[in-house]
Amino acid sequence: MQGQVKDSYIIAIDAGGTMTDAVIIRSDGTFHIGKYRTYRIDESESYMGAVKAVADKIGVSTEEIHKNCDVAIYAGTAMTNTLITMDGLKVGLITTRGMEHMSIIENGLTYIGQSQKEILHQQLRRHTAPLVKKENIIGVTERVTGGSYFGDVHLPAGTVLVPLNEKEVEDAAEELIKNDVEVIGIMFLNSHVFPDHEIRAAEIVKKVIEKHGKDIKVVASHEIAPVGKDCFRLKSLLVQCFAAEKARKQLEYVENAARKDGYDKQLLTLLSFGGAVSIKYPRLYETIVSGPIGGLTASKEIATLLDISHLAVGDVGGTSFDVGLVVDKRIELRPDSDFAKHRLVLPMVELNSAPLGMGTEVKVNDLGNLEIGPESAGWRVGVCLDHDRLTITDIHVALGYIAEDSFLGGKIILDRDKACKELERVGKFIGIPDLYQAGEGILELFFTNLREFARTQIEAKGFNLKQFVFLACGGGGETCVHGIAKGKAFKEIITTPFASVFSAYGVGCSDIVHRYNKGIVGIIRHGISVNEKSQLVHELITEWKSLEEKAFEEFMLEGVRKEDVKILRGVFMRYIGQLESFETKLDFEVVRADDLDRIIRAFEKMYEIKYPSAAKFPEAGYALTQVFIEAVAPKVKPVLPECELASKTPPDSAYAGTRRVYYRGKWTDFKLFRIEEIKAGNEITGPAILFDDISTLVIGADDVVNFDKYRIIHFN
Repeated sequence: MQGQVKDSYIIAIDAGGTMTDAVIIRSDGTFHIGKYRTYRIDESESYMGAVKAVADKIGVSTEEIHKNCDVAIYAGTAMTNTLITMDGLKVGLITTRGMEHMSIIENGLTYIGQSQKEILHQQLRRHTAPLVKKENIIGVTERVTGGSYFGDVHLPAGTVLVPLNEKEVEDAAEELIKNDVEVIGIMFLNSHVFPDHEIRAAEIVKKVIEKHGKDIKVVASHEIAPVGKDCFRLKSLLVQCFAAEKARKQLEYVENAARKDGYDKQLLTLLSFGGAVSIKYPRLYETIVSGPIGGLTASKEIATLLDISHLAVGDVGGTSFDVGLVVDKRIELRPDSDFAKHRLVLPMVELNSAPLGMGTEVKVNDLGNLEIGPESAGWRVGVCLDHDRLTITDIHVALGYIAEDSFLGGKIILDRDKACKELERVGKFIGIPDLYQAGEGILELFFTNLREFARTQIEAKGFNLKQFVFLACGGGGETCVHGIAKGKAFKEIITTPFASVFSAYGVGCSDIVHRYNKGIVGIIRHGISVNEKSQLVHELITEWKSLEEKAFEEFMLEGVRKEDVKILRGVFMRYIGQLESFETKLDFEVVRADDLDRIIRAFEKMYEIKYPSAAKFPEAGYALTQVFIEAVAPKVKPVLPECELASKTPPDSAYAGTRRVYYRGKWTDFKLFRIEEIKAGNEITGPAILFDDISTLVIGADDVVNFDKYRIIHFN
C-alpha cells in the first residue's frame, strides 16, 4: 500500500500598513486565506501570525506548512517605512570630483510628490531630504566619456580622460570610516559604459575596511543601476544603501522565523515591476513598492480569466487607495519611478495612490473645516482600538456596517462606544449634532473622494470610464464598494470573496522574475551601412548574453535550473533629440544586420500605442539607450475553479439574520449572509452584508449582486 502524498504549499504574504494578509496555495492551485495585524517593529511576528491564521483554518500546524513549503514570498513595508520616516543607514558616498552636490541638486525635481497648489507656487517647493549627509560625500579624481549622438566626431563611450586617483580613494575610505558610516556607495560619471574605475575603487575601499576590522558594506552604482541618467542612477544607489540594506535585515528576520519553523529555502520578495526574487537579490531597491503590485498582478489574472479588455483596480487599504489599470490584459510600466519624493532608475507598474484608507483620520482643522487624511492610524485602526483620532473605520463601526465583535473573526473586540463618542465630538465641530447623520455625511464625502480619484486616474490617460470594469479590493474594498458603485459611472463593478487579501493573492500569482538593464550608446541614422548595422547588432547580442549569464548565475543561487528559465529580450529607444526612452520588448531573435530594421518597427509600433501616429519622427533617427532582459521561472499559481451554477436563491445555511445599520438617514435592517456559503449562480438583493472572518461586503439598497461560475461578484 502506497503512502499518502503530502501536500506542498506556497506561502504568499502582503504586509500592509494595517494588516498582514496571507494566501497559502496547495500544489493543485487551491488556496486558503487569513489575516493578522501588522507589527512594523518586528514583521516576523506579523508573518508568523498570518501563516498561523491560515493554518488554523485548514487544520494543520505552521511547522507542517513550512516543512512542505516550495516557496514563501513576502511583500513587506520595511523599505517604504524607512524612506518615509528617514530612519535609514548612515551612508558614505565616493563620487567623481565636482559632482559632490548631485545628491542635493537632484536634477531640480523639487515638485515630486507635491500637490498641484505646491507645484504651481515654486516658493512652496522644498528639496527632498538627502539620503547622505554633505560631510559624508567625498569627490575623487577620475573621468571617462559617455558617448555622443555625433558619433565619430567625439571620443567613443568609455574612453578614459583622467585615470582614477587611487590614493584619493584610499583617503576617502579612511575619512568615511572615521565618520562611522554604515555603508559606502561608489558612483562615478559614465560608469554604466565603463565600470572599471568603480570596480577598482570598491577593491581599495574593501581593503581599507578590512584593515580597520569593520563590517561596512560597499555598493557600486554599476551593480545597482548600470544605465545612463547619472542623477537618477545616484538616487537608486543611495536608496539601495540607505533603505534597502536596512530592509534586507527586516526580511532576514522574517526568513529566520520561517526557518525556525521548518522552512529550508530562501525567502522571496516582490519586485516593483512584478515578479519574485530572493531577499539576497543584490538590487533590492527594486522591491521598493511590492505589496500594491500584487493587486495589479492579480487583476491581470482576473482580466484574462473573464476576458476583460479594460480593467481598473482600486485597492482600499488601511492607509491608502491605490488605483492601477490593466489594458488589453497588460500592466503598464514606467521606465523611471517616483516614490517618497525620490526618482529612481527603476521600471515600476503604473500605480497611483491617494491617502484614502479605512484607517485614514477624520479631523477638524484650525479653520473649523472637515479634513479626511492624509494621516492614518495604520495598524492601530481607530479610537475603537488603539488610536487617538477618529478614522473611517470608526465611522463604519458607529453606523453598524462593521460589527464590533467580528473584527478578525472576533479575535479583536472593537469599542463602538468610543467610536460613537469621538464621532459625536467631530460632528458638533462641523455643525451636525446627530452623530449618525454626521457619520453618514463624512462617509459620503469619503466615497466621493474615492470615485473622483479613480475617475481622474482613468480620464487623465485618455480613457472613458464607461470602457472600464472596476474591481474593488483591499481590506476596505468590499466595505466601500457600494459607495464607489453609486452613480454607476463604470461599465461594471466587480469584487471577489477574497478581495481583502487580493494583493497577497497576486503575490501568489507572480512568477519568479529577474530583470537586468545595461546602458549603451547606439545611434541609428539614415543611410547607416550594413557594416555599421552588423556592428551594432553584435554589440546588442553581446550585452544581452552578458545579462543572461548573470541571470542564470543568480537563479542558480536560488535553486532554479537554467533550463527552467525563459528569457525575454528588449531595448529602450527614442528618436534622436527626445529626452525620454521607451521600453520595447522583442518577440523575435536578433541575429543579423537586417534585424535592426525589425527592432525599429517594434519600437514604432509601441510608440503608436502611446502617442498619435503623427507624433512619430523617424527622420530624426534613433538612439538606443539601454538593453534589458526579463528572466522568468514559472511556479505553481492559485487557480479559481469553475463551479457548477446553482439557482439564484442562496442556501439557507448562508443566511445569518439581520443587523441594524444607519443608512440613508434612518436605521435599516440589513440582511446578513455568510460569504463562504454563497454558491456560484446565487443572487443577493440589497440592503445586505456578506461577511466572513476577515471581510465585510456591503450591498446597498439599490444594488443586486451575482456570483458567476468562478464566484466572482458582479454588482448590477
